[in-house]
Amino acid sequence: MIYVFTSAAWNYLPKAHLLATTVKKHIPGAHMVLALPDQMTDDVDIGKYDFDEVMAMDEKLISVPKYKGWVFSHSIVELATAIKPFVLCKLLERRDCEAVLYFDPDIMLFSDLNDMLDEFNHNSILLCPHVTIPEVNYQSIVDNELGSLKWGVYNFGYVGVKNDAYGYAFANWWRDRCMQWCYDDVANGIFTDQKWNDLVPGLFDGVKVLRSSRFDVAVWNTTRRKFSGSWEDGFKVNGEPLGFYHFTGFDSGAHDIMLQRAMAPEVQRQLTDWYRAQLKKAELDPLCQRPWAYRNYTDGTPIPKEHRAYYHTDPGVMDYFRDPYDVTSDENNYRNWYFRNIKGTAKDITCTAEAIRQSLTRQLEDQKMSFEKEKASLEAELKTARLYAEAIRQSLTKQLEGQKMSFEKEKASFEVELKTARFYYERKLYDFKVLKSELEGVRNSASWKLTKPLRLLKSVFVRGGR
Repeated sequence: MIYVFTSAAWNYLPKAHLLATTVKKHIPGAHMVLALPDQMTDDVDIGKYDFDEVMAMDEKLISVPKYKGWVFSHSIVELATAIKPFVLCKLLERRDCEAVLYFDPDIMLFSDLNDMLDEFNHNSILLCPHVTIPEVNYQSIVDNELGSLKWGVYNFGYVGVKNDAYGYAFANWWRDRCMQWCYDDVANGIFTDQKWNDLVPGLFDGVKVLRSSRFDVAVWNTTRRKFSGSWEDGFKVNGEPLGFYHFTGFDSGAHDIMLQRAMAPEVQRQLTDWYRAQLKKAELDPLCQRPWAYRNYTDGTPIPKEHRAYYHTDPGVMDYFRDPYDVTSDENNYRNWYFRNIKGTAKDITCTAEAIRQSLTRQLEDQKMSFEKEKASLEAELKTARLYAEAIRQSLTKQLEGQKMSFEKEKASFEVELKTARFYYERKLYDFKVLKSELEGVRNSASWKLTKPLRLLKSVFVRGGR
């Protein structure tokens, strides 16, 4: 089985979800894992985000001395990268694991990667360099080639590792280095987990550098890769189907700046605009708005970067303050010790005051967001009530109209009957008048008058007979 994983806290879930969706589409049968440098809760249904499994941080997964101190010493980005080799080692221990692919959460797949997977037939470790074609102008050399020397030759937003002796040896070496040195400290030659891997081709056998233009397309190599195509016909890079695209630098705005410098084609800009729109919709998910579990001291104030950075440089401090997050003790805690003993205390107090200000600002923003949600809920209820009232009004109106129509029909029927009765009465009255007129005519006629004696004689006989 091919295992695929990414590492992301809850705030990066929109990006990780898009990645997982494309992995399911283009690597059928792959087991998709979320490595979580955050806290997992029982109310999360990770299946709805296209993940098969979550490997959340705990002391069993991250087997390091002084676990809480180790976590404390990393920023969120440093922690997300530091746990990658730990997860890799755990996955390689599974019997059904043939190989493991890691992708950063801000990557999306656009076609099958069968040619990449075929490389495992003869290789154990697959790497993607940031640049594969020499740059030709000054700005691109500074941005991309010198940048690679500074940040790392190989982009460890991707790595492929086969489950064999070479792959396992690499994974364990990478884990051991990141256990102690996975910090954003470029001045001292370290950039999280990535810079270490400049050494990999020289240290291990079975390494394959993937130089195909269709892999790991990003702003750092756009100047030398021709991007073309469409959603309907598919995207291509230097004539090859786009394998996967790295949407790096979205949060900082660096992505758009580098696209402008590289004079990226319109189709590439449209792709990034589409990605931005997808993220905007996905970020409405409340799960994505959860604060990082390791952001604050126990009293809720954010931990300044300087506090984390110093902590891991002093083994004595790490031994003494095993839980540097805990500030419940007014005196005997790491934060107060730092203020009392570290040079530049005034600056750090200012930093902490700023951190407290930011914390209060976030609380106010959270309250504002809560108010806005309640307002939206009330407006929705009001809208529903208005719709219900309108439905009742329309129903009553229809009933009244129906009753009015029935009354009009009855009235019309009565008027017809009345008209018919009047006509019948007038007809009978007319007939009566005609008959009366005829009788009067008979009485006045000559024959009536001549026969009057006979009628009188008849009446006499009739009375005498009685």
